[in-house]
Amino acid sequence: MSNRKHPDDQQHEHNHDVEEIDCLEAIDNLYAYLDGELNDDETLARFRKHLGHCKSCYSRSELEGVINERIKESGKGTAPETLKNRLRDFMDDL
Repeated sequence: MSNRKHPDDQQHEHNHDVEEIDCLEAIDNLYAYLDGELNDDETLARFRKHLGHCKSCYSRSELEGVINERIKESGKGTAPETLKNRLRDFMDDL
């Protein structure tokens, strides 16, 4: 399960003056948000407000977050020597 907090749990996210976005705009911003690259305060606030009430987008962001974490973790290991040898043989045959 993810350690990320639901947007409603974050202090400054209860701003009712923040303009609403739709699901398509939320999905467009999802990966930038997950990668910590959504730096524009207004866009970030709008995105978090949407996640705060849209269960579908919130669930998707949680799922994508878990997938991103697993991908990052899987890249920390090294390939088995047998795989490295097979790749070398394959490349030699090209």
